Amino acid sequence: MKKLHLTVEGVAYINSLFNEPILDIVDGKVRFVSEEAEHKLEAKAIETGYWK
Repeated sequence: MKKLHLTVEGVAYINSLFNEPILDIVDGKVRFVSEEAEHKLEAKAIETGYWK
């Protein structure tokens, strides 16, 4: 898996694209709230053309 470096604003923006939070910040590290959330973000990235 590729590491991402996100700001608090970036996490807030990504979460705003969904009806429920996808990412959370715990001890200064960005984490998916669940495995399902990871799949939802990947699907959204593919749908919008950011990921193949």
